[in-house]
Amino acid sequence: MRKSQFILVLMLSTSFATMARANGTSSYDNCATAVGASNCVPIGDSGTYYALSGDAGNKTMTIYGTSGSTAAKVPADAFYDYDSWETILPGGVRSLKTSGNVDIENYAFEYAMGLTSVDLTGVQSIGDTAFYGASGLTSANLTGVQTIGYNAFYGATGLTSIDLTGVQTIGDSAFQNATSLTSVDLTGVQTIGADAFHGATGLTSVDLTGVQTIGDSAFKGATSLTGHLDLSDVQSIGDTAFYGATGLTSVDLTGVETIGSHAFYGATGLTSVDLTGVQSIGWNAFKGATSLTGHLDLSDVQTIEYNAFQGATGLTSIVISDSILDSSGNILEYDEESGVYTGIAADAFEGSGLNTIYCPKDKTCGNSFTGLSGTPTIISYSKNDDGTYSVGENMYANADMMANKIACADASQCAALQRALNAGNTCEAQDACNTLALQYAAPSEPATPSAPARADIRIYTIEEANAVAGKVNSVKIRYR
Repeated sequence: MRKSQFILVLMLSTSFATMARANGTSSYDNCATAVGASNCVPIGDSGTYYALSGDAGNKTMTIYGTSGSTAAKVPADAFYDYDSWETILPGGVRSLKTSGNVDIENYAFEYAMGLTSVDLTGVQSIGDTAFYGASGLTSANLTGVQTIGYNAFYGATGLTSIDLTGVQTIGDSAFQNATSLTSVDLTGVQTIGADAFHGATGLTSVDLTGVQTIGDSAFKGATSLTGHLDLSDVQSIGDTAFYGATGLTSVDLTGVETIGSHAFYGATGLTSVDLTGVQSIGWNAFKGATSLTGHLDLSDVQTIEYNAFQGATGLTSIVISDSILDSSGNILEYDEESGVYTGIAADAFEGSGLNTIYCPKDKTCGNSFTGLSGTPTIISYSKNDDGTYSVGENMYANADMMANKIACADASQCAALQRALNAGNTCEAQDACNTLALQYAAPSEPATPSAPARADIRIYTIEEANAVAGKVNSVKIRYR
């Protein structure tokens, strides 16, 4: 061998060795080490190997990945036969698990109806339709998976438990029609795609802590969702996201910027929503939310589209800000056809119980609202530097608003607070949490519905309340 040839061979050998170290051990090496080379079966010419274990009729397939940064691939259609429209898994395989760094590509296990469990710990991504129609699956451990593709587990109707710890993105229709799921912890997931859990009719609870985006129809038809839903980390809620979620009773939307059309359409059990920070509410967003009661703070909202609260018969009052008023102090009318995208649509509260609008001081809040039983009463307010409100109108009309602002724990506490405000007495309603004092200038005579007192209302901390003790009457309420 000539010197130049020797140098070339040496350079190539060094290069391959460096690559091998960078990629770690291969799928084959890991398989051979674990079960012996004779038990390792190649998946086509992908360079990825699997091995079988267990008894006949109840076998486990273990797919071996690499130990480096470059994942082994389970290639598209690896175990799916388009001609017969069925999987071509080895006979008796019921469980699938992975070992090492593996990616599962599109359609790899489509219609694998015989699978009952998958443990995909270590998988980085699951491709589109990878387990589509795997109706026999009852459990899926997806810990550490970063991305779950479109239709990945669509129609996995037997799935009762999934572990999504570490998942960042759930693709469109990923778990659509997973009707046996009862609870899902989505903590840390950033994006939930359109229709991701559409039709998951058995879902009773879902933890969405840290979720930023909820796609269109993501939980549409999840009719068993009940109780309180915390969406305070979410920035955007897509169209029809919780359409028909009749069991929801309260929703925290603080921090959400956009609520899509029909997002909570037909949520007939919804009694309260916190819309602090919300900027845009789509058409029909809360249409038919017949149990919504009392007051809504809409002071951060820039846009309320057509029929947004249509039929919310228990809704009685709203507070709005300067940002949706025109130069004359009237409420801007949202009208998509005219190109006006800031303001409130004329029919936004059609058929609701709206009778009071809290309007920024020195503004008229004239409006073109339709479909109300009467003309809403306009009451002026001003917002203080510390975020509290002062209301310089009659006490009786404003008691509801102020009760809402200090978040009384339930309807009976709100009613007790209102009675105390009207009568000038101390409210004993309490809960085992922090205490605030709501204080007002004492009227010369107790307020009554027929002769409401005029007063300044403001919420104080306990320290502030103590500092002015003796100068004003106080109403205290403990709240959660």
